[in-house]
Amino acid sequence: MNGEPISLRIGKQYIVIDALYLMYIKDLLPRLSGVNLDDIRKMAFPYTDTPFAEYAPSSTSFLLSDMKTISSSQIKNDDKRIFAVDSGMIIFVNIEILIDFLLVYDFYELLGRTDTLIDFGLWTNWVSNHEALDTAIIVSPDIEAGFEFQGSGMYQISPLINK
Repeated sequence: MNGEPISLRIGKQYIVIDALYLMYIKDLLPRLSGVNLDDIRKMAFPYTDTPFAEYAPSSTSFLLSDMKTISSSQIKNDDKRIFAVDSGMIIFVNIEILIDFLLVYDFYELLGRTDTLIDFGLWTNWVSNHEALDTAIIVSPDIEAGFEFQGSGMYQISPLINK
């Protein structure tokens, strides 16, 4: 929650997406015949070039500092490391479990069931049927935390385009 690293599985492919945007993919479930990220991108987000990133970690730890703000002028349409954020929450989901995860996931329930920012008990329940490192959630840290990820915007997972 405050910039701690998250743990992921090396060599697995993840979708990195705004927590709200997952609902757009969930709405597609009856029309999906499998997990083809290019099809999902076109069907769920026809007017957005960067709705989610694709990420295959080479380390078990993902650091929040590996996410950098990017301007629209730096975007290359074929760069799958770039994604947009509106809600200030990012979810990593191993694409092998994406459909199963979406069957239980609900952004509005995640936000609306407790006095805290998100209902971690509900999150734990949703992810309990999968390997521990198949999902992760990042909530935008405090602005004073020193990370580029501070909520809504366009982000790129390192390495960066112009570095």
